[in-house]
Amino acid sequence: MLGLANTLVHTKKEYNDVALSMLGRIVVVDNVDNAVTIARKYGYGIRMVTLEGELLVPGGAISGGAFKNNSNLLGRRREMEELQKKITEAVEKIDALQQEIQDTKEKRNSLRTEVETLKLTLQSEFIKQNTARLAVTSARERQEEYHADYDALKQESKELEMQESSIGAEREQIKIELERSLTCEKQAEEAIARFELELKDKRAEESAQTEEVSKTEVAVEKILQQTDFEQQNIDRVIAEKERLMGELSEIVREIGNSTESEKLLAEDLAKKEELTAKQKNFFTEREELSEQMNRLDKEVYRLNAQIERLKESIQNQIDYMWNEYEITLHDAAKLRDENMTDLAAMKK
Repeated sequence: MLGLANTLVHTKKEYNDVALSMLGRIVVVDNVDNAVTIARKYGYGIRMVTLEGELLVPGGAISGGAFKNNSNLLGRRREMEELQKKITEAVEKIDALQQEIQDTKEKRNSLRTEVETLKLTLQSEFIKQNTARLAVTSARERQEEYHADYDALKQESKELEMQESSIGAEREQIKIELERSLTCEKQAEEAIARFELELKDKRAEESAQTEEVSKTEVAVEKILQQTDFEQQNIDRVIAEKERLMGELSEIVREIGNSTESEKLLAEDLAKKEELTAKQKNFFTEREELSEQMNRLDKEVYRLNAQIERLKESIQNQIDYMWNEYEITLHDAAKLRDENMTDLAAMKK
């Protein structure tokens, strides 16, 4: 085997494809015996040609052969002319085929462009199809959501009906509670009025007690001043007594000298007794003043304790108002009716 026929001929580069198309499947063999052997080996499926011109086609048929008559020059010339004519026809066919190939390439390029356009169009259609599919899926999901929402609304409507009936019962209960609240509010107003009256009385009593305490403090201050004055008198009397005792000692030493001295002694003794009596009266008055001061201290303590009790009572009333009615005395005073002054009538 010599090779494929397209590899054994020489053509221009631009005709290589034509040679390949026409000769690429023909095997060139040196003689017919080798060609038969090869055909038998490959199951008579190969087209072969020998150097002598025999042609073996697929299936095993053999045709043709070389004409060896070198002495006939006219035949050779005629053969050459025929071959030249065949070559010319072949070249024309090749040109026609080349043109056809060129047209085919252009058509192929046009078809490729058209294919690309069709691919883009197909891709766009695929995108539209996917978009439509997504839209359908989304619409189905929304439809399912709408069904779910509808079921939820139906359930909610049932619940609202139940709540409406429950609200009706609650409304009646609220009405009862409102009436009870109005009654409590009325009672609270009555209690506020009563507490205000009591507060007014307590404040009047507190004012009176405060005034009494002030008077007591003034009296105590006067007593303290009088006590200081009496203490000064006591100190003066004690000094006078000491002075008289000194004079008395001198008089005792001079006693017996004269009658006049006895008279002076008697007068001094009388003064002494008078001063002693005054001193006794002073001590008595001081004890009375001390007792009076003790009584005043006890009264002041009692009044302070009563003031503390009044403050505690007022605070308890404020706490009661807040705990029972959640209202302060200041807010209660704003709600006070000046015409409601009869406590007994308000209690009714």
